[in-house]
Amino acid sequence: MIRHNLKLAIRRLVKNRAYSFINLFGLSVGFASVLIIFLYVKKERSFDHFHSRLDNIEHLLLVTQRDGFEEKSTRTSGPVLEEFAPRYTEIERFSRYWPSGKLEVSSDSTGSKLNLLPLRQYSVDRNFLKIFDFELKYGQIPDFDTEVSALVVSESKAEALFGDSRFAVGSYVFGKSNEQYIVRAVVEDVPKNSSLRFDCLTSLRGQYRWEEGKPNFLQLWGNNNIHNVVLFRDGVSDERKAEIAREITVDNDERITYTRAPEYFEFQPFSEAHFDLSVSDHFYGKTDESNLRIFTAIALVILFASLANYCSLTLSQSVERIKEIGVKRTVGASRFNLIVHYFFESVLLTSLAFIMAIIMMEVFVPQLELVMNKDIGAGIVDNLSVLIGGFVAILLLSFLSVLYPALVASKKQISDFKSLGASSLFGRSTFISLINAVQTTIFIFLFAATLLVNQQLAFVQNDKLGFNKEQVLMVFTNTNEAIFKKEELKASMLKSPFVESAAISISYPLEKSRMSYASEEQLNFIEYMADAAIVDVLKLEIVEGRRLSKEEHHNRYVLLNETAVESLGLEEPIGKEFNGREIVGVIADFHAESKKEIIKPLAITLFEQDGFGWLMLRLKTEQVQAAVNDISHRYETVTGSSQIQYKFFDDEYDKVYSAEKVVRYLMQIFTGIALLISFLGILGSTSYAIKRRLKEISIRKVLGAGILDLNAVINKSSSRFLLLSVLLGIPLSYWWVTRWLEQFSYRINVGSGPYIFVILITAAIILPVMYSQVFRAYQSKTVDFLKDE
Repeated sequence: MIRHNLKLAIRRLVKNRAYSFINLFGLSVGFASVLIIFLYVKKERSFDHFHSRLDNIEHLLLVTQRDGFEEKSTRTSGPVLEEFAPRYTEIERFSRYWPSGKLEVSSDSTGSKLNLLPLRQYSVDRNFLKIFDFELKYGQIPDFDTEVSALVVSESKAEALFGDSRFAVGSYVFGKSNEQYIVRAVVEDVPKNSSLRFDCLTSLRGQYRWEEGKPNFLQLWGNNNIHNVVLFRDGVSDERKAEIAREITVDNDERITYTRAPEYFEFQPFSEAHFDLSVSDHFYGKTDESNLRIFTAIALVILFASLANYCSLTLSQSVERIKEIGVKRTVGASRFNLIVHYFFESVLLTSLAFIMAIIMMEVFVPQLELVMNKDIGAGIVDNLSVLIGGFVAILLLSFLSVLYPALVASKKQISDFKSLGASSLFGRSTFISLINAVQTTIFIFLFAATLLVNQQLAFVQNDKLGFNKEQVLMVFTNTNEAIFKKEELKASMLKSPFVESAAISISYPLEKSRMSYASEEQLNFIEYMADAAIVDVLKLEIVEGRRLSKEEHHNRYVLLNETAVESLGLEEPIGKEFNGREIVGVIADFHAESKKEIIKPLAITLFEQDGFGWLMLRLKTEQVQAAVNDISHRYETVTGSSQIQYKFFDDEYDKVYSAEKVVRYLMQIFTGIALLISFLGILGSTSYAIKRRLKEISIRKVLGAGILDLNAVINKSSSRFLLLSVLLGIPLSYWWVTRWLEQFSYRINVGSGPYIFVILITAAIILPVMYSQVFRAYQSKTVDFLKDE
């Protein structure tokens, strides 16, 4: 019986190739979309769950109260937990670590620095690997507090250095400044779903070596750059953790003598770190949890739309199969036999669609990840169990979707089967029209939301920034080779035919700036330490007074932005003092942070810290590669090193909106898929409606009805449901977009224009599909349907 039904199912699908292709394509696109979203959401929700005691790990946060808002950061001072944590039996362990940039090393002991391998470096203490579970591969974990030259390296980087990671333990590696490390252990590569991303671990004490009689960075109270993490014992309540944080705050305040903004400590569960966007930290690939809920909802509606299309197309085909079903009932086929035959077709079609979905994922997911610049975790090999479970679930859902046409077709007796187009067997079209109304609502919602998201992201990234982010190259100067040669570097760069202006600066516009505090004025402000040419590099506008200059006495002067002047209540700011410096000029407000933040008071003072920060170069050419080559050559000439580190400012600024860009790309893709599925659904339902009413159409033609009359009659119900889709989809998208825009302090106005555009595009796509089916029926031979009764 199985073989017989399978053979019939194959014949049926091959015979109706067009119908089979439409169903197969619609299902496979829907399945692929759902799998990609599901695996992406699964990967995001799995972040850091490989740590065995994740629920007990918490970061110490510093919460600073500024102008009625709270700013949270994982950066705290070095001695705070070392001093206070031992007092509490509830704290099992604590650790300090610092993401210390790139460590460039080589296994070559001859001093050659031609093949240095860059490693992402974390400087840690002895308890780091006792709290976090990064699997040991070879060797033994060192005591980083006493073995200050010890190195723990990831497996892939050990292979790159020594050819075989097994030979790494006990070997030496050498930095570009001739520093020497000994490899004590090799750990497995950091999982992709880890917030902490490193290639090697070094000693925190080794980074800041103790010198007799001199204060050490790790011992400085209030120097908030170290990350402190604790491992609580089992059973410690949230109330007790909050009490410990309050007690640490009181003890910490006694150690701080300088004036500062009000601040206190609290603990943040490490399990929440990946989704907590309110905290300033170094975590890799953070995600807004609300976006995951959005994508999950999109996956469910796409799955619903795909299966609903399958149901409507199957029901449409059942109209053509009236005689076939009647003959089967005549020769003795039972109702169960007919249902089983439908189910065999469903299994075959669903299986083929699932295979096509996997092929689509293999082909398109790498391209999607490249465009998004994000690993979405949709690898098939790593998720076989998910794919098997997904196939079983989709198979069950496809059974349910085909159940309606199967039951309808199988419950009638032989006498109920009439000629094509005359049967009342499939007389009700409300069910299918309602399904397609839901599909169209989904499309309108996604289309409008995607359009407005794109407008907002274009606004925040390019419109009214107050500075020019294009054609700016940033060269890192905080290296051993460049740290004391900044002026020489800058002078050399200004001689380049590709460079218009150059400035050394510690700060530049980014997502969230660290705030300073003017104690006398009691004002929180952003401080830029840069040389005078920063105004030229960023194209800032001086609205009052004059700019700074590089003369030494200008260290006593400051530039303020318009918001700072307004906050201070100064009508004539020039010549007044701010934070111990004389105000010599006022610059127009610009967005020093993302447009999620309001513009805050800002001050620019002359650069005083030798070598630290970035050399920012404004290029005056479109020949970017030629400019980079010339700048690299000049860097090597001045510093003697070819290891220049640079990046383009516009690329760095765009990273501020990386999470929003992921949302935008995914919504664009799934809007296109929703459009495709809606198109197929309208095609199927219109075809179904036409086939069900072919005799009626033929009679109306004989009585003189034209194509416009037929359109008015046949598509009357579909047009009402299309109007219903507009009335539902537009308010839903407006509600979601206005809520999404609330995270931005500066945002677009949501007017009627985008929605009118969406309605016109929707009508331009869907109405021709509806009318084309009527036109096709109108052009057919009337006699073929009137003679058959």
